[in-house]
Amino acid sequence: MKFLLVALAVLVVVQCKYMDKCAVYKLAQKYWDNELAATMTCIAFYESSWNTKAINHNTNGSTDFGLYQG
Repeated sequence: MKFLLVALAVLVVVQCKYMDKCAVYKLAQKYWDNELAATMTCIAFYESSWNTKAINHNTNGSTDFGLYQG
């Protein structure tokens, strides 16, 4: 649940823009220790290419938005 709340907070803070690796990492460091922030930066790249406007329509009918799509 904490992850979901943090991911939603990140979406509010960085609405509608592409971010670079350093910006995503700095933001992640506000919520996680350095090792987890690095992991979350990689996840954000593979989930959304650091695009805060990314949208993914899942096969189960749900839709994911933002940097950290599930």
